[in-house]
Amino acid sequence: MLTESEIIEFYGSQERADLSDCISDAYKDVNGFRPRHICWKTTPLDELYRLRDFYYQEADEAAKRERAARSRSLANLRAQMSKLRMEHDIDELTAWRWMYEANAISEEFHLGSEFGWDNFCWEFDVDFEFARDIAKAFREAGYPNGYIEEPEDSDPTYDAYVELELQLRVA
Repeated sequence: MLTESEIIEFYGSQERADLSDCISDAYKDVNGFRPRHICWKTTPLDELYRLRDFYYQEADEAAKRERAARSRSLANLRAQMSKLRMEHDIDELTAWRWMYEANAISEEFHLGSEFGWDNFCWEFDVDFEFARDIAKAFREAGYPNGYIEEPEDSDPTYDAYVELELQLRVA
């Protein structure tokens, strides 16, 4: 942590230091990296305030775009799941499990791990809150670890499961 004298030396004032934090954070939210092109000590204060307001607005708009994109992704994911349920006459939890497993998501993030559904949502660009909803639905259905085991060969749904897995891996 910088001392007050170091802050004054680098930024020129505490006000400039505070503005630099705000601008830097908002800029990173928008661009994915921090700004390196701003001279905090010599840029006029009114320009720093203008930059702060500009990047705050940009960050808000970027967040709105991201929420809209994730909403569309979730709608697409739900549509895929509904189609799967109709085509194979399976329940919702089985459809979610099939979709998860058929997309060959890393074994490191298998459904039994605490990150299984989080990784699933990340892969499909769906809000992580949805991961909690899916895992909760599995737990409420009597699966304490938040998922259903892969069907055995004798399970009547096994052939359809294998067929779907092959289709999705080819696609």
